[in-house]
Amino acid sequence: MYGLKYGLSMASKRLTARAVDSLRRAKRNRLISDGDVRGLYLKTTASGSASWIYRWRDRLTGRLRDKGLGSVADVSLAEAREGAINSRRQVLAGLDPIAEAAKRRSELAEERASLKTFEEVSKAYYAAKVLPTGHSEKHKKRWQSIMREHVYPGLGLVYVHAATTADIRAVLEPIWDTKLETARKARQQIEQVFSFAKTAGLKEGENPARWEGNLKNLLADPREVRKGRPVQHRAALPWQQVPLFLKRLRARKGMAARALEFAILTAARSAEAREASWSEIDLQARIWTVDASRMKGRSVHKVPLSIQSLALLEALPHRTGLLFPNSKKTSLTDAALSKVLAQSLEDGVKATVHGFRSSFKDWARNRTSFADEVSELALAHVNSDATRAAYARDELLELRVEQMRMWSVYLDGGGATAAPVRPFRPSSATGDGSVTIA
Repeated sequence: MYGLKYGLSMASKRLTARAVDSLRRAKRNRLISDGDVRGLYLKTTASGSASWIYRWRDRLTGRLRDKGLGSVADVSLAEAREGAINSRRQVLAGLDPIAEAAKRRSELAEERASLKTFEEVSKAYYAAKVLPTGHSEKHKKRWQSIMREHVYPGLGLVYVHAATTADIRAVLEPIWDTKLETARKARQQIEQVFSFAKTAGLKEGENPARWEGNLKNLLADPREVRKGRPVQHRAALPWQQVPLFLKRLRARKGMAARALEFAILTAARSAEAREASWSEIDLQARIWTVDASRMKGRSVHKVPLSIQSLALLEALPHRTGLLFPNSKKTSLTDAALSKVLAQSLEDGVKATVHGFRSSFKDWARNRTSFADEVSELALAHVNSDATRAAYARDELLELRVEQMRMWSVYLDGGGATAAPVRPFRPSSATGDGSVTIA
């Protein structure tokens, strides 16, 4: 088969590793039989390379055929003999060793293609389940940031089919005590990715990131961790100082100033105000309806608009798209509102945009006779308590309209609160879960 280029030599005795090295160093074009395993040959060349060949006679054509078993540099004599024996078994079974090797390579390629790392699956999950949703850009960026900073470094290259609870624990444990909220969100996101992988057929068995009956037994309960920590409140301007601050804020121009003013008047979160659009505003009904996708509690939130809020909106230079767009026609950043806040504060005074919600709450408690539930609903703080859930049915909208009117009057420098409003109390409950208000 090799013609005159290779001299075919039959070894009188079985090859040894030392003999193989010597034959390779001889730098001759030769084909040397192993002398031990039938069909195994050492192929050497004048350039000094050497490789293993398995030779057999094809039963159908009668021709000699050769299958390469690898370079001497990569495959030892023992490994070459094992490969030749396996190939001989295939021939005796009526199979083609070359075709079988190609088939195995194809199977391995398919197997490797089906193996996905956690980072690959995580990005697929994000593209399919997070990106298309109505979540805010801040939420989406936060989702990616947690993965990039805290999860991928330890879990990104791990194949999802082989990932274990120990792998998840190794990622979470270092930040469980120091960055608990981030760690909690990271665990939730990891669990979501593995659920996605299981449904896609990339992972079998239990979800290694599940909490109950799994990580709960290995990591401290978040509620217990929080108990030993002082509550960190966001800096808030005392409610007595808000009217004077608002006067200085109104003297400033720009969309960031107007967005912050609107957030203060409506006791809204920064993102709710910054991303508000005209499609959410009903000027005739004097209601701002925030879609559930933009709310922290994932429930539709209706906000009564006072005369001052309406006047602010009517003074805006447009009636489409976002209420407070930036120069690129996209939503303002939280940093933009924080900057105008800092510029409007007196020297040495500290406050945050979110803190004005606390200012509103403290004002409601100290200067009005509304029940606590009214301001809680104004702040979209509805818990699972059955009584509050019943109140939340109509969102106490009439009382909140009056509360927002009084808040705006106070902010305008109205001083003492207007005539007290009768408080409401759960005096009875009907069978359908509704309540009567005293």
